[in-house]
Amino acid sequence: MLKKLLLGLFAVIVAVVGANYLFFSADFEYRIEREMSAESTAILAAFKDLRTWEDWSPWSKKNHPDDGVTFEYSGEPGAGMTWNWAGGKRLGDGVLTLTASDAQRASYELRMVKPMRMDMQGGIELTPAGPKTKVTWWSKGTQDFPGIGRIMNAAFAGQVKQDYAKALEGLAAFTAEKR
Repeated sequence: MLKKLLLGLFAVIVAVVGANYLFFSADFEYRIEREMSAESTAILAAFKDLRTWEDWSPWSKKNHPDDGVTFEYSGEPGAGMTWNWAGGKRLGDGVLTLTASDAQRASYELRMVKPMRMDMQGGIELTPAGPKTKVTWWSKGTQDFPGIGRIMNAAFAGQVKQDYAKALEGLAAFTAEKR
């Protein structure tokens, strides 16, 4: 009986790991869009000053007061500015570095250390939309954890998009307050 149970469990594990590699990609890309009333210069200014993320992003001490995370910033707003965080129960440890910006976009590299290792590129792109500005937040990368990592990419997609939607909502409110 125990032997059959162990063989059945082994078969399930093999099936899940096999499905992970056969049906899911190690590459991921997330995009979320929102129209904002603020001018593109105000949106970019808030995005490029990583210190303001505490005021509008879901990845903040304000939204996670019991997380234990510490933030450290270096550089001036724009390309080269860095945001390091450590010690977070939910937010983990990582570093975000702004890599480029112009009048219509800003991009970054994100390196998560904890709770899981992951590198990605991301940013925002701004497009005039009549009296408003369409803001697209995107990120992409490759994550291929051993075992079920590709399935995890698919499973996390909804949460990541939800966080980006919250971030854009917060960014819209923040830039509206500054007008």
